[in-house]
Amino acid sequence: MIDRRAAAKGILGAGIAALSSRIIPILAQGAESSASPIVKTSCGSVRGWSRDGILGFLGIPYGAPTGGSARFMPPQPPPGWSGVRDTRVYGNTCPQIPLGLSPFARRAPGQAPPPPTELQKEIGTLFSRGKDEPKAGEDCLVLNVWTRAADAAKRPVMVWLHGGGFAVGSGSLPVYDGARLAARGDVVVVTLNHRLNVFGYLYLGEAAGGDFAESGNVGMLDIVAALKWVRDSISGFGGDPGNVTIFGESGGAGKVSVICAMPAAKGLFHKAIMQSGPCLKIADKARGAAIARQLLKDLNIDAGKISDLQNLDAGTLAAAAEAAELKVAPRVLGFGPGGMIPLVDGVVLPHHPFDSVASPESAHVPFLVGSTKDEAVMFAAPLPGFGQFTDAKVLEFLGPLAGARAPQALDLYKKLHPADSPSYLLVDAVTDFWMRQAANQVAELKARQARAPAYVYVLEWEISPTLRTPHGTDVSLVFDNIAASSGISAAAGAQAMSDQMSAAWIAFARTGNPDTPKIPHWPAYSLPARSNMLFNTGSRVVDDYGKEARRFWESA
Repeated sequence: MIDRRAAAKGILGAGIAALSSRIIPILAQGAESSASPIVKTSCGSVRGWSRDGILGFLGIPYGAPTGGSARFMPPQPPPGWSGVRDTRVYGNTCPQIPLGLSPFARRAPGQAPPPPTELQKEIGTLFSRGKDEPKAGEDCLVLNVWTRAADAAKRPVMVWLHGGGFAVGSGSLPVYDGARLAARGDVVVVTLNHRLNVFGYLYLGEAAGGDFAESGNVGMLDIVAALKWVRDSISGFGGDPGNVTIFGESGGAGKVSVICAMPAAKGLFHKAIMQSGPCLKIADKARGAAIARQLLKDLNIDAGKISDLQNLDAGTLAAAAEAAELKVAPRVLGFGPGGMIPLVDGVVLPHHPFDSVASPESAHVPFLVGSTKDEAVMFAAPLPGFGQFTDAKVLEFLGPLAGARAPQALDLYKKLHPADSPSYLLVDAVTDFWMRQAANQVAELKARQARAPAYVYVLEWEISPTLRTPHGTDVSLVFDNIAASSGISAAAGAQAMSDQMSAAWIAFARTGNPDTPKIPHWPAYSLPARSNMLFNTGSRVVDDYGKEARRFWESA
């Protein structure tokens, strides 16, 4: 039986980090000062750089290497060091297999991609990569810090969790560079790498016993370890460990929502922002155990010899794990949980994040949650024939989401968007079902919990008539890094949009309220008003945005 709610939401967007084949390089901007700031952390002193009034520290270890016997095990503190460690270049990323432009359009192993369409080329302009790509390796528990000064100012701290589902990505993309956000808001920005895919989420508790009871969630435990590092060391970088906001987009939003349900993370953060992709439900032990059994069978490894799995080449393991996962949990028409994901194991995670109630572990934490108007352009555009879909093709894709109500869904979206072609009607429906309703449900449950506010937004400002407002548009705007995206920086009003959104995110990180003079008053989400901030060149508040679509999907 297909869980239609989990079907699309579980992907959590390969989004930003998956654009590995059609992206452009970007050079670091600004002149570096001869000054080399040094800060003492809980593990030792680090040397960073000073540039344009901002201090940067890259590749700081917050955990020990995770290879060999440490593979699949909870993170351990990094070995301390004497002297001063140079932290002026990014650290390793977790080994990973690129997902391509869309998890909805996966190719068979070894299958060459078709020539890109014009729209796919346009998508490729949204995110750029650095001139020097960080290496992949299991010594990947590292983080990066940007701050105005290493003083005692107690600035708000904003900890970014990168996109790419739970499968790919890193915290070192140019769009995640925290220098401009730190300068604009006088905040401390932190980005980080952690374990992904099989390295972070292979559940061996059933196959190998209690020593591996936490193995299905060690990638999330890595993030908790990073937050503990922030608690213990961020004051040396001018940050306030008592005012920490976690924020992320796509898979990063999914990670934020899972962190909100983790007892081990309680008290380590004080606000949470989920951009395009909170998890309502995650996996269960049955799914995780089945993938592990399949993997061990495929590799001909006995459950009593997990050390053989721990010592297997990382690339071989990642490829074998992806194949095993697809055998156990095939994706219907491309929809389905993308790769290995966190699971309710009763140890690290006692329950789903936002299934029927808001997580009690984060009841006191204010939320900011939202989506872009046309999220699914990013994922539908790589599908063969996009732009020329017929109604019949759209119904084929809507089947896993709406079941027998697929024809009703298509009729509804024809009514709501009469000017849209069938291809964009699919975008409209998948966006609402997947991202919009996830954001709505998180806010609904938070409002019913009545312990802390939730603020909801939709970014409706369009990049172009064809891209519209795709998944990931908000990232460079929030970071004030539109230069990292030629597709966004060339759009009319891009800097004005960045000014609005980055100011609102900074205000929320500072006070728990996103109000700023750059936008109209933003009321908290409440019932029955369901207020949404619609970000545009003329931003405005609308109650119960997309009401008919919300009611349709909620009635399933």
